[in-house]
Amino acid sequence: MTFLLLLLAPQLLFAQYPNSPNDIEKVIENFRDWFGRIIGVLGVIVILYAAFLYMVAGGDEEKIATAKKTLIAGVIGVALAIIAYGIIGLVASFLKV
Repeated sequence: MTFLLLLLAPQLLFAQYPNSPNDIEKVIENFRDWFGRIIGVLGVIVILYAAFLYMVAGGDEEKIATAKKTLIAGVIGVALAIIAYGIIGLVASFLKV
């Protein structure tokens, strides 16, 4: 899956801007949008998986602990994605100057 994303990265980055491959601001914005969507979807999937683990734990403390760790990992992942999204926007704003 990762290999496929690496192969498609140039097409994703320049998909909307085929005539201006040197415009770094547009490339960064396009990457930021794709990154935010992918991480958002993955974060929601991890959080839903943690909820599923919690539901099927059946009172077993070890399984509940695993579900809590998975939930925390999902929330941290989404938070880091939001922070990274903001950092990419900050870099793009510096490049405008």
